[in-house]
Amino acid sequence: MSSKFSYNDLFSEFPDHAHLWIFASENPMSSAQEDQLMEKAKTFFASWVSHGRRVKAATEVKNGQFLLIAAELDEGEISGCGIDALTSALKAFGETLGITWASSLDVFFMDSIGQVVRTSRSDFRKLVQHGSVTPETTVFDLSITRVGELRNGQFARPAYASWHGRVYGLAQAV
Repeated sequence: MSSKFSYNDLFSEFPDHAHLWIFASENPMSSAQEDQLMEKAKTFFASWVSHGRRVKAATEVKNGQFLLIAAELDEGEISGCGIDALTSALKAFGETLGITWASSLDVFFMDSIGQVVRTSRSDFRKLVQHGSVTPETTVFDLSITRVGELRNGQFARPAYASWHGRVYGLAQAV
């Protein structure tokens, strides 16, 4: 189950159990949008707190569409209020920069020419039925929640090895 994507070098200052959030833009971001988004995120991270405790965080933009955020507290879990603050900040950044964040129901995969594609779940099913998406198609799993899952190759992997395989009938042995 090898993937041509490696994210092992990301967030080396964080343990495997650190939180991970993945936000996807509906369309590829320009270099200027990526740079401005990273600057805004760094500014937010400098003052991000959860119940009065500073959250250690870092971010990366990958594949032109995915904003990956790693975070942890020295003690305890990041509160719902802390997570809400992050979500609100990212929504505002998107509005300012012209980035529309994708729905958590969207499916992202790599097409045959190496482009990231966003589609609805019903359209993804049709692509599977027509053979445009195969068990070997690289899919992106935005539902992973820990840095260790990213490092273990669970973000970008063949459809047969992801939840996509189970849900869309692509889980057969390859």
